Amino acid sequence: MPAPPIYLATVVLGAFLLFLVQPIMGKFILPWFGGGSSVWTTCLLFFQTVLLAGYAYAHALTSKLRPRAQCVAHLAALGLALVFLPIFPNEAWKPTPEQAPTLRILLLLGVTIGWPFFVLSATAPLLQRWFCWLEPGKSPYRLYAWSNGGSLAALFLYPFVIEPELTRPAQSALWSAGLLVFVGCCATIAWRLRGLSAVPEEDRNEGEGPAFVGAPVTRVNRLFWIALSTMGSALLLASTNKICQDAASTPLLWVLPLCLYLVSFIIVFHDPKSYQRVIYVSGFFISLMAVAAAIYLRNYMTLSLQVWAYCFALFFGCMSFHGELSRLRPSTASLTSYYLAISIGGALGAFLVAIVAPILLNHYYELQIVLIVGSILLLATMLRDQESRLNRGLYRANWAWLATALFVAALAYQQDASYSSRDVIHSSRNFYGALMVHEKGEGDPAAHRRVLQHGNIRHGSQFLSDELRSEPTTYYGRSSGGGLAFQALEKLPERRIGVIGLGVGTLAAFGREGDLIRFYEIDPNVVDAAENYFSYLKDSKARGATIEFVPGDARLSMENEFRQAYDLIVVDAFSSDAIPTHLLTREAFELYRSHLKSGGVIALHLSNRNLMLPLVVWAVAYDLGLETALIDDIPAKEDRKAKGIGASTWMLVTSNKAYLEQDLIATNAVEVTVFPKQAPMWTDDYSALYPVLR
Repeated sequence: MPAPPIYLATVVLGAFLLFLVQPIMGKFILPWFGGGSSVWTTCLLFFQTVLLAGYAYAHALTSKLRPRAQCVAHLAALGLALVFLPIFPNEAWKPTPEQAPTLRILLLLGVTIGWPFFVLSATAPLLQRWFCWLEPGKSPYRLYAWSNGGSLAALFLYPFVIEPELTRPAQSALWSAGLLVFVGCCATIAWRLRGLSAVPEEDRNEGEGPAFVGAPVTRVNRLFWIALSTMGSALLLASTNKICQDAASTPLLWVLPLCLYLVSFIIVFHDPKSYQRVIYVSGFFISLMAVAAAIYLRNYMTLSLQVWAYCFALFFGCMSFHGELSRLRPSTASLTSYYLAISIGGALGAFLVAIVAPILLNHYYELQIVLIVGSILLLATMLRDQESRLNRGLYRANWAWLATALFVAALAYQQDASYSSRDVIHSSRNFYGALMVHEKGEGDPAAHRRVLQHGNIRHGSQFLSDELRSEPTTYYGRSSGGGLAFQALEKLPERRIGVIGLGVGTLAAFGREGDLIRFYEIDPNVVDAAENYFSYLKDSKARGATIEFVPGDARLSMENEFRQAYDLIVVDAFSSDAIPTHLLTREAFELYRSHLKSGGVIALHLSNRNLMLPLVVWAVAYDLGLETALIDDIPAKEDRKAKGIGASTWMLVTSNKAYLEQDLIATNAVEVTVFPKQAPMWTDDYSALYPVLR
């Protein structure tokens, strides 16, 4: 039977606000913490944990207080939430290099949005409990499906409507207005509850409820509630990490996995019959192979195909986990304890991926682990269900093909892990990513080299022979845009150079005596690897006091230091899979210009297999009235092998037209005729990913 409109409106609006605030806050703080996917993962950990606290509060409120007291208590909590409006993170929370970013993000979110989010998260189970009392004979589980529909609407509208059309202050104002309306709706429902002095007797029964006869509330069932929810949450975060590593940490790619996660809840709780075990579990086991193919062939597959493979696994995995969770749902008398168990699992899954995985794993293996453990959990769930098709008919054949699929996927993941760790002499992982130093070609002086891998991307290499160790390699050859940018400044007696992104320190090879080179590097593990496993910094002619390191995010560091009067700023932060978009916005370029001498140059390394970043830079330069030169360096085949030089794309941006007209630059620049005036210009409030996808 349908629920009254006031319940639907309140539940949908509450869920809409609950999930709208997540990308809004993520968008606010992403540039403060380096722009990587770990920022969003930490945000999800916070939201899942506060969701658990809200569900625990709802369970305690409905278990300990009479209905009237519940209304008073919750309306007081909602009123207190209004004190935190408007939601706008204070810039005093911007981190310093010595502060732990994960803890800083959690504290920032707690102070800024913690209480409103807590109250909103408690409202959904609380309203469903009140609904059982005020509307006997109607199932509250469809309200849960509607709630997830509101969440889905928020996630869909944000990247396509709200983010492109509204500034961040306007987004904050919109959310604040929505919370005011929501409080009014809650007060209306609470007014209806005033006539109940006690919980209806039939609702006290732990057996059959008036609307639904559910699974028994046993200790084993509670464990399965938590375990299934944990797997769904862990799969969400692990998939998000993987997808954002392969493109950029933007709201568009944040919300895609979260939408699939919510869709699975909507489907299985709106109509339990929609969960067909044979379809979704089979699809999940097939998806194990799809993920294995995406990981193995990542250098040959397009970004869209990889994303589809991960989303395929996420959707069928969540449908399987949440479908089994729905099959084990109890009667309405145990509704809040059931939701509490689900939220415990959600927080636990987020904790395992965001906190435990970076400590225990030196690479991004959590997705593979979640898929394997989740498969085993599903097999255990079905083995326990005697009505399962797996336990009837072709018993051995059913189990045999599932076991074979699991074994093949596990073997593929193990082989990938073995390949990734081959020839590794150093590995580390922290908030900013996973690093590995490989030593290759031992025994052959012409090929003996070390390579720095950051995730799946090479961030520099160096030959170890005396003849080649000082030669710049990979994207930084002497004919590359970066190399030409340095050589075009040879006439200056002393050069001041700022470099955003250290890598292995290759650009130090272009240093001369009297030069000052300052490297801005957010990841301390990168500095450790460059100093201890590579010698570009030690061998540079600009060594010693004239090579400096500036820790922390480059934008924050530049904002907080005096004008540096650089002759050249090199921005080398976009070759990896997850790019920091805040370093390519109009505001970022204005900051770079403020640190340049008159006629200074910005050289941007834009090699990226997934995104056409020159379009973004051209749009910003056009808007600021700056000149540009695009340099695509494709070295000869013999240089690739003998000197370790790879193809690279650079763009030089300056107000000094004479600099770009030098023969050294002009003869190597690509004539650009295809950049439209409508190319997407990124700002701190807007960064569109679709127009620049390859």
